[in-house]
Amino acid sequence: MGRTMLVTLLITHRCNLRCRYCYVRSYHDVVMSMETACKCITDAFSDAIGKFDRLEFAFLGGEPFCVFDRLREICEWTWSQRWPLPYLISASTNGTLCTSKVCRWLTEHHDRFYLSLSFDGLIGAQDRNRCKSSDQIDLDFFHQHWPSIPVKMTITEENVDCLYQNIHMLHARGIQVNDTFADGVPAWKDSSLHILDQQLQMLCNDQLEHPQPHPSDLLSIDLTRILMTETRSLFSCEAGISRFTYDWDGKKYGCHLLSPLALSNQQLTELSASMKAPRPVFSPCHSCDLDALCPSCEGNNIRLNGNPWLREEKNCKLFRHQLYYACVFQMKRILKKDEWGEDYRRIFGSIQKIIQTRPMREVVCRIYRNSGIESGS
Repeated sequence: MGRTMLVTLLITHRCNLRCRYCYVRSYHDVVMSMETACKCITDAFSDAIGKFDRLEFAFLGGEPFCVFDRLREICEWTWSQRWPLPYLISASTNGTLCTSKVCRWLTEHHDRFYLSLSFDGLIGAQDRNRCKSSDQIDLDFFHQHWPSIPVKMTITEENVDCLYQNIHMLHARGIQVNDTFADGVPAWKDSSLHILDQQLQMLCNDQLEHPQPHPSDLLSIDLTRILMTETRSLFSCEAGISRFTYDWDGKKYGCHLLSPLALSNQQLTELSASMKAPRPVFSPCHSCDLDALCPSCEGNNIRLNGNPWLREEKNCKLFRHQLYYACVFQMKRILKKDEWGEDYRRIFGSIQKIIQTRPMREVVCRIYRNSGIESGS
């Protein structure tokens, strides 16, 4: 498919919800002008020529459908132009502003406008996390028009007790799920980690018994990264390299988490220096055996801690429990195969290396202790 350049357009800082884990620093009633949008899109194509094979433009906010008329105007102008490279247009939405007018337009253009829904679950999770908005969302509409695009489910400590049931029920309706943990929240209590273990165990068993075309992201960690020998580089997501964000005023940033949407003026002033600062050699993460696997987002680290290398406190325990069940799931899935190719051998070798690390030995002991089984048995 070649190299893709991802361009995010923050067409507004406005949102009709106040989700409990949202990264938006403050909400403002600002809207990207048509002139600014046209210039950003034109500049993006110019920058991509010779370096990328295609572009993806993603509308974000805030909630982009708060300014639907502007979103529609930008899309229809873009579709009316001739561009030097292939491209697609997408948006992320909370799904609560899909009025009949919006749905008519989306239905007409569903084959060239791709919409991703953020939805945290059927068993009260959506209402607890997202301002009691579940009855405002038509899941069937999204599944009918974009069946291959998973809903984005964010898991919080308050809703961990229904993690498995929510994923299972959405899968039963044929809806794919992109499940991740909330960022920017306090470290989870040990009692909540115990509930997480139970939920991941049920999810693991269910997906082994009823295989999905796209298994849960929680269980699909790329375990082979443990075999990497090079030092982890900053911004492995390629923010500022193949990913760029234009704010509503046309200013360009590495990603939405490195923009005024998420950072204060002081943080933005300090951003350049913090991105160039070397990684502390004696930091806990630097010496951790699981460093190459950690899903830490450097942009989020800057937002929360002012330092790309300083990760969230909650990540360590939470990720290690997730990693344990990802190893269990992928190992059991391999053992179901009659033949092992090179890919499976690499995964098997990765699991062997992971479970021998000190952090994972500690997690295994804790899980066995909580389950009432002695770790040596």
